Amino acid sequence: MGLGGDGHTASLFPGAPGLQEPRRWVIGVEHAQYEPFVPRVTLTLPVLASTYEMLFLVSGAAKHDILTRVLAGSDLPASRAYADGSLVWLVDRAAMEGAKPDTKNEA
Repeated sequence: MGLGGDGHTASLFPGAPGLQEPRRWVIGVEHAQYEPFVPRVTLTLPVLASTYEMLFLVSGAAKHDILTRVLAGSDLPASRAYADGSLVWLVDRAAMEGAKPDTKNEA
C-alpha cells in the first residue's frame, strides 16, 4: 500500500463516499483528489481488511507530516486500512524523521 500526501491509500480519499462502502469489493472513483486527476478503480476497506498481511511503504521527507497524522490515528483513509492478520509499515528515515538540516556543511 502507498500513503498519499493527503492520507489517501488505494484511491480511497479523505471524505469520499467510498470509505463508507460496506458490501462492494470494488468501486469507481470518478474524481481523484490527488494527481493524476483521472477516474480510478479501487478496492474497498472491507476487502483490504480481509488480507492476511498488509504492507505500507512510505518514503521521503515530504511524507513525514502525513505519516505522523496517520500513525497518531487521525481519521484518514490510511489510518482506517487494516488487515485480518499483520499490518506492516516500511518507513525510511526521511519519512520518519522529516527533513533535517544538513549539519555537515555548517561552519
